Amino acid sequence: MKKELKFDGSIFRRYKDLNYKLWYAIAEFVDNSSQSYIDNRKELDASREKKLEIKIAFDNAEQLKVVDNSYGMNEKDIEDLLHVGRNKEASSTGIQRSEFGMGLKTGGFWLGSKIEIQTKKFGCESTFSFTMDLDQIVKGNNSFEIKSQKTDNKKDSFTRLTIKGMHKRFSSYETGRTKDILSSIYSEDIKNGDLKLKWNEDWIKPYRRTIMSSQNCDYINPEPNGNINEQKWDVNLDINGKKITGFIGLLKKGGKDGSKRLNAGFSVSRNGRNVYCYPEFWRPREIFGDFGSNNMINQRVFGRLSFDNSFRVSQTKDLIIFEGKEEITINEKLKEIAQEAMNKAEGGEEWWSDKSPSPKLPPTTKEETDEVLGDPTNDGVIEEVDEFVTDEVSEEEARTYIEDVTSGDPDETFPFGTNIQVKVWYLEDARDADYLYIKNWDMEDIRIVINTVHPYYTKMVSESVNNLSLRKAQYVIDCIHDALAECLLIKKTNDQNYKINPHSFRKVKDQFLRKHARIETASN
Repeated sequence: MKKELKFDGSIFRRYKDLNYKLWYAIAEFVDNSSQSYIDNRKELDASREKKLEIKIAFDNAEQLKVVDNSYGMNEKDIEDLLHVGRNKEASSTGIQRSEFGMGLKTGGFWLGSKIEIQTKKFGCESTFSFTMDLDQIVKGNNSFEIKSQKTDNKKDSFTRLTIKGMHKRFSSYETGRTKDILSSIYSEDIKNGDLKLKWNEDWIKPYRRTIMSSQNCDYINPEPNGNINEQKWDVNLDINGKKITGFIGLLKKGGKDGSKRLNAGFSVSRNGRNVYCYPEFWRPREIFGDFGSNNMINQRVFGRLSFDNSFRVSQTKDLIIFEGKEEITINEKLKEIAQEAMNKAEGGEEWWSDKSPSPKLPPTTKEETDEVLGDPTNDGVIEEVDEFVTDEVSEEEARTYIEDVTSGDPDETFPFGTNIQVKVWYLEDARDADYLYIKNWDMEDIRIVINTVHPYYTKMVSESVNNLSLRKAQYVIDCIHDALAECLLIKKTNDQNYKINPHSFRKVKDQFLRKHARIETASN
């Protein structure tokens, strides 16, 4: 007995639950447009001055528009588009960005419930338009009316994609990062002038990371023949017939395009567009260590690698799919090539040597601080913590932790100046507790409880083994400063016959610290 495999249109309803990101969904449409241009580039370039232009207009929770001047589609192409999961013919160019026959449908229905398309193919005398309505597809109506209209300019070509009925409103983090991530995914196309990409009102510039050389570093000398001495090591690997080319290098000192954690790691391209890119460059553990590490290698070592088409990628094109022991072999060979770069990154004061000290933050430190504090995700923090808990709740929670921990002798006592002693107890098994509790606000007998398993503390002290003791000390110092500030504040308000609840003050600050830890984790 045989049974037929059946498909229900309601499967498209599940697309909105796919593990996409806004930028990867939009990249599906850019890939389709750029593939159409790559396949027909010679014909298009001969007929006009413009290269490929793609304009993206995103109105959060309302609609997304993507307009290109690529080759366009006719009725036969539209029929292929409506064939879900079809086998794509291999491009004669050897570049295959549009390869699964799924991207427009998965990306489109992940975003919204209606996909409207208007298109005209180069050399065709008609414009075609149609709408894919998710609600109708779920009901079993898989037929689409294709409307056509005659035009005069046969050499005109375009596709206009509009997605409506958006399923969600995206966070400020997602919308704020999309422009930068697209600039990284398509950095080579944009840099080479093959693509002009517009995000809302801005033409996107290629994402830049600059290699250290004798041009931007005082202590590196040019080569004897006068050539710029770049700090890079070529990569040319053959893994069972699969090719990996590119280089590993050292980032220049400081600046937006220089040494910092967000710029370190390897960009990995396939078909000329990046699979691994900002803000999640590829960091093989053999070179960069455990996830979250922020040592000098994780700030200074970077690279650009190109994997050939024989390496498979995930459907969202954000992950290389390795087979067997490929990844282990590749990582070991990359480490051999990167070893000198790793040694240079970790050693030598000359990397940071300055001719004269400055009272300002070093450029790299300032950039990283701006990156965290200026993150768009911070825009809603004030509103988020405004009404999250009552004074009574926070005070009762504080009292519970304080009484449990401070029953015995303090873990440590720290002096402040010569007259004040601060008694400190440590919480070591309460990750959900606040970062700090204070038992009393008497300058003669200050007693505080510090949470050393708070996510902000554990992240801060894990970022660099080189400065571990200093980081722990700084955290304790910050807590003690908070305690002293509260003691002074309590005294001041009591003198004025006005009572505040310091537990609520700390509860609010605790939310800021937790938010800071989440932003740092997302950025990395």
